[in-house]
Amino acid sequence: MTGDTYLLGTEPLELERLRLQHELWLPEARRARSARALGRGLNQLEVRRLDLSHDPLPREPFDLVWCRWVLMFLPEVEPLLDRLAASLSPGARLVIHEYIHWSSFGLHPHGEAVGRFGAAAMASLERAGWSVS
Repeated sequence: MTGDTYLLGTEPLELERLRLQHELWLPEARRARSARALGRGLNQLEVRRLDLSHDPLPREPFDLVWCRWVLMFLPEVEPLLDRLAASLSPGARLVIHEYIHWSSFGLHPHGEAVGRFGAAAMASLERAGWSVS
């Protein structure tokens, strides 16, 4: 993506979809941030916004990295995951918050547990009345 061009379009219907999506996810993002850091007395929390495709990562190691809707837009995830892994302090956490369809859920490196997790998520959604096909 370059400049202000959005891959999925800029028509009014798409902009409304994005607005609703943001409205839906913002409380969860705030709640997660609050529960992981602020609610635990971690007042040293510093929020940084970076273009992970281009911006250099800070030199000091991270205790927590949270990427929201990043990996699904990358042609290759391994280069970013390698950079992030090298930037984590011992015992740090990497949280990847993505919007995905569970039937296509995957993880690198691959494993049986990931497939079982995706199937369990799909079954849970179906039990809740969601159409997942």
